[in-house]
Amino acid sequence: MRESYVDAAAKNIAVAQRHAGIGRLSIDYRIGDVQAALHDDDCFDVLLLLEVVEHVDNMHSFVREAARHLKPGGLMLVSTINRTARSFVTAIVGAEYVFRVLPRGTHQWAQFVRPNELENAAEAGGLKLHDRRGMQYLPVLHRAWWTRDLSVNYIASFTRGVAEDEPKI
Repeated sequence: MRESYVDAAAKNIAVAQRHAGIGRLSIDYRIGDVQAALHDDDCFDVLLLLEVVEHVDNMHSFVREAARHLKPGGLMLVSTINRTARSFVTAIVGAEYVFRVLPRGTHQWAQFVRPNELENAAEAGGLKLHDRRGMQYLPVLHRAWWTRDLSVNYIASFTRGVAEDEPKI
């Protein structure tokens, strides 16, 4: 089975290619957004949309298009930042201006994604919510942990159902 990796940032692809070369891994790297980098017949068992949906122009369209490429029985994981007052203070003021763990201007609060917005987009793409968890990060100690609190960072998992006549993966 050949793995594929799609990223809109050429710099990320270059780093990933170096790592794959060290491990002698055969990975299909593609630069671009989902619509441009994937072919109509590309389907995957797992899709990882990690810290990306809060940066795209049309989150609903992006998630629906990604979901179109998920195989029946497949899993899609999406991590992002919730659009709350707490996330503004934590992810923008704290991370970008106080602790400077991210460059200023990395995030736009208006593009943060509420859990119900993400779920609606995934459901429009034919997916079903499996689970969601909050993530907390303490930059001073560089420690992270799972939580039930979705008010800042969270991850959601979605699955595509299997038709009655299709084998499960």
